[in-house]
Amino acid sequence: EAIAILRGIDRSAIVDEASLALYNMLCSEASYFSGVASDNDSLTYAAKEYYHTSNEHGRRARAYFQHGLVEHAASHHPEAMLAYMEAEASLAIAPNPMLEGLVHQAKGDIYSIGCLYQNAYDAFEISMRCFERAERSDFVAYAHFNLGCLALAKRDLDTAHSWLIMARDYAIISNDKAFLSVILHPLLQE
Repeated sequence: EAIAILRGIDRSAIVDEASLALYNMLCSEASYFSGVASDNDSLTYAAKEYYHTSNEHGRRARAYFQHGLVEHAASHHPEAMLAYMEAEASLAIAPNPMLEGLVHQAKGDIYSIGCLYQNAYDAFEISMRCFERAERSDFVAYAHFNLGCLALAKRDLDTAHSWLIMARDYAIISNDKAFLSVILHPLLQE
């Protein structure tokens, strides 16, 4: 597992700021992709600060995205949105469809929390297109689910049904029982 490998590195051996920023960002990413959410910004803040003035826009986008996730987990939604917007600006220079999809998905989550359903819907639609470009059908299906739930919240039942059926069909084809159980709840509410 990536996080175990990274934790096995002696941090005192990392002497330059660039290497430490990369190490912190990689640790944060490894935690996120392992399903370990954190509201502690000790890793992400240092990486974000280092890459803030950097021309390494791919890493800058990654650092800001990770920092946004931490701010989001701490319920600091305005700070999270600002971090996601910084990531988005860097992604305009260094495109990465998967990361772009994750950024827009995260923005959609924050808009949803604020009951800005149309903004959330738009962000989830963009995330879906990004995931399609990245050829990640699993994340496309998650976007379908998010779009369906938002359409349901807006009382657009026909649109909600359409999105949720697409997500359901993916869950059935991929034999993802956990995702299917999540999808069935809003489908039954229609």
